[in-house]
Amino acid sequence: MTDPPNPDTPPVRPNPLRALVELEPGKPAIAAGLRMAVTIIGPIVAGMVTGYLDAGLMASVAALEVGLTDDGGPYARRLVRMCVTTVGLAVSVFVATLAGSRLWLAVPLTLVWAFGCGLTNLFSNAAATAGMVTLVVLAVGIGLPGDLGIASDRFAQFLAGGAWSI
Repeated sequence: MTDPPNPDTPPVRPNPLRALVELEPGKPAIAAGLRMAVTIIGPIVAGMVTGYLDAGLMASVAALEVGLTDDGGPYARRLVRMCVTTVGLAVSVFVATLAGSRLWLAVPLTLVWAFGCGLTNLFSNAAATAGMVTLVVLAVGIGLPGDLGIASDRFAQFLAGGAWSI
């Protein structure tokens, strides 16, 4: 016979590392995987065919990041989330491209952006994912500085990639 639980003993929490490697039974999401593959490869192929591979790669990054925020649910909710993420990514890459060549601006900008993106955790897991991908794009964009023309091109490429993913 087992002893009754002791009210003074805190409950046993599951090992967080074990949760990372445990597999749960279920069917793999093959359709979602194929959708993401087409979403990512489509802009790259379009860029190769048109001779603008760099634009295709930028659009592909945007498509990937927007696709990561699609966690299912009603389409209306997914559409709003993915549209907001697309605009957030485009603004992030635009601002980051302009700020990238100015260290005095890039560092505080990254700090403020990271703080804002971290606050998205207060709303939902989906918002936190959108904030995380927006911050990643800002960091990558800072590493690829450019002038207003390049920033505008990247803005348009990210809007196109996000629209393709939607």
